Amino acid sequence: MTSVFRFILKFCLGLIPSVLLIAWLLHQFPDTGLGRIIGVPMAILMNVIFVALGVVLSSRIDKRQPQYLLWTVIILLTFAATLFFYPQDYGPHITVKIWQYFFGYPSDLREGI
Repeated sequence: MTSVFRFILKFCLGLIPSVLLIAWLLHQFPDTGLGRIIGVPMAILMNVIFVALGVVLSSRIDKRQPQYLLWTVIILLTFAATLFFYPQDYGPHITVKIWQYFFGYPSDLREGI
């Protein structure tokens, strides 16, 4: 394979998790208001930068184990950037809502509701 094709393939594969997360967030938490106009493109831009850095750095690493670790960190960074930039019109931040979605409300939060 040519190096350009490998770069494009790694780049596209690196963006798949963050695109899927954005699609899931838009489906589950649609109340973003006008913040979606700025928040979602900003998250995509940060993810593109992280993945491009990951592709460049992984091409400089010869062994497989550090590459797996690098891509794990890159994917976690893209998830964090996506969650950080995702807007929410009202209520708690999206990370709190996701925590409540998966694990329920903590007992001390129920007392305040």
